[in-house]
Amino acid sequence: MSAATATASSRQGSPHVIARGASGRLFYESYAHEFTDIANTLREPLFPLPDAIRWKRLLETRGRLLKQRGRHLYILIAPDAHFIYRDAVPPHIVLPARSPARQFTELFSGIDNVTIVNPEEALIAARGGVDVYKVNDTHWSAHGAFIAYRCLLDVLPPGTPMHPVTVADVAYKPHRSFGDLGALVEPEVTTHIPVAVVRDGSSRHVRHHIGDGRNAWLRCESSRGLGHAFLPRDSFATELGIFVSETFARVDWIGGTSRLHLEAIDEEKPDVVIWQIAERRLFHIEHDHHAKTAYEIYAFDRTTPFGKLAIDAYSDQMQGNLPSALQHARAAARHPDAGAPYRYLIAELLEASGDVEEGEAVIKQAIALQDNRPAYWHLLSIIARRRDDLAAALAASERAVKLFPHNARFVADHGYNLLAFGRNREAIDVMQACRDLVSDAPHLSYWLAEAYLRMGDWQSARREAVNAYLLLPQHSEIFQLAWKIEDYLDTALRQMNTNAAVA
Repeated sequence: MSAATATASSRQGSPHVIARGASGRLFYESYAHEFTDIANTLREPLFPLPDAIRWKRLLETRGRLLKQRGRHLYILIAPDAHFIYRDAVPPHIVLPARSPARQFTELFSGIDNVTIVNPEEALIAARGGVDVYKVNDTHWSAHGAFIAYRCLLDVLPPGTPMHPVTVADVAYKPHRSFGDLGALVEPEVTTHIPVAVVRDGSSRHVRHHIGDGRNAWLRCESSRGLGHAFLPRDSFATELGIFVSETFARVDWIGGTSRLHLEAIDEEKPDVVIWQIAERRLFHIEHDHHAKTAYEIYAFDRTTPFGKLAIDAYSDQMQGNLPSALQHARAAARHPDAGAPYRYLIAELLEASGDVEEGEAVIKQAIALQDNRPAYWHLLSIIARRRDDLAAALAASERAVKLFPHNARFVADHGYNLLAFGRNREAIDVMQACRDLVSDAPHLSYWLAEAYLRMGDWQSARREAVNAYLLLPQHSEIFQLAWKIEDYLDTALRQMNTNAAVA
């Protein structure tokens, strides 16, 4: 292995190259699995106009919806090691003058009801003693996580229910670690890292439900803390959680995800909403409007045999093995304590397999057990429509919207069903009520544009088609709709000019 570059192992999913910098510190040369090439980030801006528009719409929507609920959105960015240790990065990796986190913060800090916390400067300033990032890992150390934690606490308003962890509360113990980079090079690189312990800490896990992939909904409770925090997060939360989980009496950690899961915020009613996101994930923009809510994604308890079977079904589903997924899901649902989410999973798999008749029967069983989950009604709408029972589809989609009126996927589905019955004005009213608050959902704008077209309102149709195109320009149907409207309006304008000239 040369002094400059460490060879990555052949493990599946490993990055192309891991580079060795000054003092033996390891860096990704590229984030192959994250679709971001660090060596090509010299260009500025890192968020060109299409991405900037999508981010702005997303953050504005989240800010509005949380403000309506009396809550504020705090975004904690976890910087990449490259931008904390610039002087240690190998010279062949050329970085932009301003980090992605800095550019992101400068672009979007003015959005109402959203506060962005970028601890980059504080982490750089803390260098020189205990490492703020592990030398063989992409993540911050416990010490670096504590610095970011203090930056976060500095922006929380007075009166926030919490019991902060102070420097005096923290002790460190050395621990031998391979790191997520050290384990991928040959020979492997290990180091001793400081593991933080909060004196008189009492945090314990009271919920650990698994979703798709390695994602989880983890709930911690602490008699030391005060208040309730809700945190969509990624892997940087591992070290951060040591401090946050002792600060609040209850913390809901959910992810790794870039979704906010507003439906869970509505039900769990936290005092504080904090979205923790790694800097490298700022290049991925994920809206919150999906067919499944947090209560379907993170439904299964890994500590129970039937929960494990359902998680196996998830894995099979992700691999495209629907027969095996159904087998595991049915086995899980036979347990007496397996409730409505297990029926939902079976119904989802049946619908994906094309068995809509049994799928309808099973989703109705789930609804009979628990009728307040909008995702169940949405799935019933999809299945009923596939069975050409439009009346049942309409009734189901209406119920989904009543339960969760800010999920644009549910609203667009209901609008589609209304249009199928020729109830165009009603479709516009339903979708526009959501659209007034939600500006980040291309499917909602698409069907709203279609509804306006049916009413002959070409200008309103154009506005929504343009919004859909800005959010999802690569979608062929959205492009065709926008082109159709522009062509019509251009033709109409030329005709008006011709008529005016003749007159």
